[in-house]
Amino acid sequence: MDSRNPIFLLKPGEVHLWLFNLDQPAQPHPDWERLLSNEEIIRSERFIADSDRKRFIARRGILRQLLGHYCGVDPAGVSYQANPNGKLSLSHLPIAFNISKSENRIAYVFTLLKCAGVDIEQVRPLPDLSLLAKRCFSQQELAGLAGLPQSLQLEAFYHTWTQKEAFIKAKGLGLSQPLKDFSVSVDPTKPGRLISITGCPNEPSEWKMTCFKPEADWRVTVCVRTEKDINVLLKLAEENDLISIEPS
Repeated sequence: MDSRNPIFLLKPGEVHLWLFNLDQPAQPHPDWERLLSNEEIIRSERFIADSDRKRFIARRGILRQLLGHYCGVDPAGVSYQANPNGKLSLSHLPIAFNISKSENRIAYVFTLLKCAGVDIEQVRPLPDLSLLAKRCFSQQELAGLAGLPQSLQLEAFYHTWTQKEAFIKAKGLGLSQPLKDFSVSVDPTKPGRLISITGCPNEPSEWKMTCFKPEADWRVTVCVRTEKDINVLLKLAEENDLISIEPS
């Protein structure tokens, strides 16, 4: 398999979403550490918990292997950089990408569109759901949450949260974009959508949200900057699926 395989070909308006379920605990393939940059190796050594170090190596190793095939280059030669808020990007190729992690799950998104963000979260009980929502949700979102049946509110929280996270990650602004300054759709039975941004009445139409429920207790949202319809291709994978891929 190489970069000419259709699975690694990005078309205009197309978004590839890869979801990985690492072993618990993660056991990164030896080749992945070899692909990391010196800065990434140093960073991996700073983790106190060995499980966190292994997950970091797996995340970056898989990322480099995927980017290598999308770009048609040696994964070890992939060069990306982080902005002040930690968002990674390629300076020499028109591919936007983003990563999200939760426990042993990793989500990657790749597209030729200019900006992309992804967030994956495990849906689990939140005793302080109301308090968290008041801290992070806009008044419009709080009203939407309150109007839903109690049985839907936990799922609605994660539906809303993943959209908000995916949006700020796509913009690359981190928490310098206040979470209360924009609103997304809250009802988990309806599609994701950016509804409003304080002070920017026309900007919501420039973004598209796509929400997934890949497993019973997991939520994933992809956000890209475009006014046109997009085609998000979901690719469920195991880390062994990449170990068998020879470098381009």
